Amino acid sequence: MISKIISFCLSNRLLSASKQSTLHITNHCQCLRKAFTCPSANFTTGSILRSQLSELEYHAVADETMESLTEVFEDLPDSVPCDPEYDAQYSSGVLTVKISDKFGTYVINKQPGNLQIWLSSPVSGPFRYDFLEGTWIYKRTSHTLHDVLSDEVSKALNASVDFTKCAYGCRKES
Repeated sequence: MISKIISFCLSNRLLSASKQSTLHITNHCQCLRKAFTCPSANFTTGSILRSQLSELEYHAVADETMESLTEVFEDLPDSVPCDPEYDAQYSSGVLTVKISDKFGTYVINKQPGNLQIWLSSPVSGPFRYDFLEGTWIYKRTSHTLHDVLSDEVSKALNASVDFTKCAYGCRKES
């Protein structure tokens, strides 16, 4: 879609490339990352380009995130008193964590079609997280996946649990 907008703006002489253009090269593709201004449409593509991951980048970031969350959830019973029903399992991009029969179950899963990670929480309900600012952010509240998990799981287990130490657990400083 962005390429169609850029082509339209170029052909109608509405587009000017910013002086701060850079060439970004990844292992599998070469992507031109320029911030373009289209005055008549009143938008800049730079912010759009920076906020989206390629499908390859998404899988790498999401897999690392899911694996690090899984590791913390699997290790919790070794460091924090947990209910005998506590169970954490990760399979096919879906992490299922049963805190207890009384408390409920978390389901965290990759959504490749949307380039998101989804959380279903027994406390706060469903959330769809986008990868922005170096972490997974719920756009409606700006809360991060890792902060929500830290808060809710700490309260559920009555012990401090910090998920912000996991992969992509903190926002990148601007």
